[in-house]
Amino acid sequence: MKAEMRRKYGPGIYEDRNGAIHLFIPEFLEGMNVADTPENRANAEKFVADYFSRHCPTTKLNTEE
Repeated sequence: MKAEMRRKYGPGIYEDRNGAIHLFIPEFLEGMNVADTPENRANAEKFVADYFSRHCPTTKLNTEE
Protein backbone atom coordinates (compact mmCIF):
# COMPACT_ATOMS: atom_id res chain seq x y z
CA MET A 1 0.00 0.00 0.00
CA LYS A 2 2.78 2.49 0.83
CA ALA A 3 4.26 1.95 -2.64
CA GLU A 4 1.10 3.52 -4.09
CA MET A 5 1.53 6.72 -2.08
CA ARG A 6 2.46 9.96 -3.78
CA ARG A 7 3.90 11.94 -0.89
CA LYS A 8 5.15 11.34 2.66
CA TYR A 9 4.41 14.09 5.20
CA GLY A 10 6.04 12.51 8.23
CA PRO A 11 6.42 9.17 9.98
CA GLY A 12 3.40 7.11 9.00
CA ILE A 13 1.52 9.94 7.24
CA TYR A 14 1.18 9.65 3.46
CA GLU A 15 -0.93 11.16 0.69
CA ASP A 16 -2.20 8.98 -2.15
CA ARG A 17 -2.66 9.99 -5.79
CA ASN A 18 -6.25 11.08 -5.09
CA GLY A 19 -5.28 13.45 -2.28
CA ALA A 20 -6.49 11.22 0.57
CA ILE A 21 -4.27 11.03 3.66
CA HIS A 22 -3.30 7.63 5.06
CA LEU A 23 -2.12 7.10 8.62
CA PHE A 24 0.01 4.00 9.20
CA ILE A 25 -0.29 3.84 12.97
CA PRO A 26 2.69 1.58 13.88
CA GLU A 27 5.07 3.71 11.78
CA PHE A 28 3.58 6.93 13.21
CA LEU A 29 4.03 5.74 16.81
CA GLU A 30 7.58 4.55 16.15
CA GLY A 31 8.46 7.90 14.59
CA MET A 32 7.15 9.67 17.68
CA ASN A 33 9.06 7.29 20.02
CA VAL A 34 5.78 6.11 21.56
CA ALA A 35 5.08 2.49 22.51
CA ASP A 36 2.71 0.62 20.19
CA THR A 37 -0.16 -0.15 22.58
CA PRO A 38 -3.92 -0.22 21.97
CA GLU A 39 -4.32 2.98 24.01
CA ASN A 40 -1.57 4.80 22.11
CA ARG A 41 -2.99 3.62 18.78
CA ALA A 42 -6.40 5.04 19.69
CA ASN A 43 -4.88 8.31 20.90
CA ALA A 44 -2.72 8.67 17.77
CA GLU A 45 -5.69 8.07 15.48
CA LYS A 46 -7.79 10.61 17.40
CA PHE A 47 -4.99 13.20 17.43
CA VAL A 48 -4.33 12.98 13.68
CA ALA A 49 -8.06 12.89 12.82
CA ASP A 50 -8.67 15.98 15.00
CA TYR A 51 -5.72 17.79 13.43
CA PHE A 52 -6.87 17.14 9.88
CA SER A 53 -10.50 17.97 10.64
CA ARG A 54 -9.39 21.40 11.92
CA HIS A 55 -6.64 22.23 9.43
CA CYS A 56 -7.65 20.31 6.30
CA PRO A 57 -11.41 19.71 6.64
CA THR A 58 -11.89 18.59 3.03
CA THR A 59 -9.13 15.96 3.22
CA LYS A 60 -10.17 12.34 3.66
CA LEU A 61 -8.18 10.47 6.34
CA ASN A 62 -7.71 6.69 6.13
CA THR A 63 -6.24 4.70 9.01
CA GLU A 64 -4.06 1.67 8.29
CA GLU A 65 -3.11 -0.86 10.97
